[in-house]
Amino acid sequence: MITIPLETASTLFIAGFIGLLILAWYQCVVPSLDPHEPPLAPYTIPYLSHVLGLYKRSFNYYVDLNEKAPLSISTLHIPGQKVYVVNSPQLIQTVQKQPKVLSLRPIEAKISGAVCGLSQKARDLMMKNVKGTDDNWGISADMYPLFEELLKPGEGLDALNNVMIRVVGDALDSLAESMTAKSEKKTMSLNAWCREVISEATTDSLYGPANPFREPRIQEAFWEFEKHFMFILLGFMRSLFARKGLAARDKVAQSFYDYFKPEGHKRGSSLPQQHFDLYTRHDTDVIDIARLEVGMGIAFLDNTAPATFWLLTFLYSNPEFLEEVRKELDCVVQISTDSEGQVMRNLDITTVSTNCPHLTSAFQETLRLVSMGTASRMKDAMVQMPSRVVHVSTDIWGSDAADFNPYRFFKGSVSKNPSGKRPPGIAFRAFGGGATSCPGRHFATNEVLALVSMFVSRFEIEPTKGIWKIPRTDNTRVQTVIMEPDDDIEVSIFARGNLEVVKWKFGLQDSTSFLAMANEDKLSP
Repeated sequence: MITIPLETASTLFIAGFIGLLILAWYQCVVPSLDPHEPPLAPYTIPYLSHVLGLYKRSFNYYVDLNEKAPLSISTLHIPGQKVYVVNSPQLIQTVQKQPKVLSLRPIEAKISGAVCGLSQKARDLMMKNVKGTDDNWGISADMYPLFEELLKPGEGLDALNNVMIRVVGDALDSLAESMTAKSEKKTMSLNAWCREVISEATTDSLYGPANPFREPRIQEAFWEFEKHFMFILLGFMRSLFARKGLAARDKVAQSFYDYFKPEGHKRGSSLPQQHFDLYTRHDTDVIDIARLEVGMGIAFLDNTAPATFWLLTFLYSNPEFLEEVRKELDCVVQISTDSEGQVMRNLDITTVSTNCPHLTSAFQETLRLVSMGTASRMKDAMVQMPSRVVHVSTDIWGSDAADFNPYRFFKGSVSKNPSGKRPPGIAFRAFGGGATSCPGRHFATNEVLALVSMFVSRFEIEPTKGIWKIPRTDNTRVQTVIMEPDDDIEVSIFARGNLEVVKWKFGLQDSTSFLAMANEDKLSP
């Protein structure tokens, strides 16, 4: 008979107990998979690695994961949530064909309630038949078709475009007038200027003469709210981390209450009018409608301004290509003389989207580089389709996938992937796709092309530091689709050539001829 010393027995017992604890911890904490689920994405520390990665890198974290383990689809486990990440354009297309199984509506409804500070009554209304499974009724089911109808090419979009072009043209006239002497230079922060002009042009187009954003304090409050979006959404110690954001949100909401209550929306575009009617049909209180309109600003304002900034930055930092763009624009500008003998230069934005392939190629390439992704919800899991992963894939776009190549989308371009083929249309994901396509993509495209074509036709800019340094995007916030620059670029601006003495007139004939970048637009009759 073998006798084990007491000390050894105690040691073995402790070791065995620790082993059982480790096994129990492993079973409870370490993510496990159903055999039918996608493989796990690589991690160092269960749950925590992905949380920290997403916090630090936002949608770029999905690129990091794909570089470590190139998977068409993978599974991430984060606290309280399972995430399926779809990286293959072909699989993304399959996901888009299941709009009711994989729906964005539940996410939007829950986020709206939390971020906008809705009453419980309004939150319940937002969640009614949220997936549209019980026929297609309810706020969430009605909302997307409404936006799609009002923002598609046609009279409604033309009305928005014409106001937007007028506001942008006035902003550029003011900029030119601020440089009183010929060749005088003015210094400005490029991204801040783009945000200011886009905010004014977009909100005036939407809300009309009673536009709450005409008050600088409301604009400032909105961007303060936007800055605290993530802390408000998470709800963790909001009174400590998001106090200013919550106060700013309430200030903007009150301004929209003062807009809707006396029916100021009836002097705006058809969009806030129809928006208001939809909510009231579903018995939503006016204060909740006002709060929802604050959240709507995220969709309309968060992405167009940075897209404009990036396109201007890429164009001016590539002077030879910029000259090609200007040659195209000069060809579509019509020159006339007014009754006082003043030279007039007329630029129609419709002709820009259809007759300036260098500019439209550069715009599409800009969106490829700086757009991030979309999400859908299914039972017990979130489905992420990060466009960022698809857009920087060398297998799809070739060895220069991470670089700005303004000729990539130019007709006749030789840009090909390693297989010798041009990238498929479904690989361009800047506006989402299928049921998650951005309904405002046509207005956003017109707005960016209008501002950029007007700007490069009239002005030169130079970085005050002497060289163009493309900003990093590490601090991009989770609610945006277009990555934001971490730092602004200070530029000197002055009139181009002898054009400072010329009057400009901008317009848009109609929106039935439009730049089709989304795959759905290319396939539509």
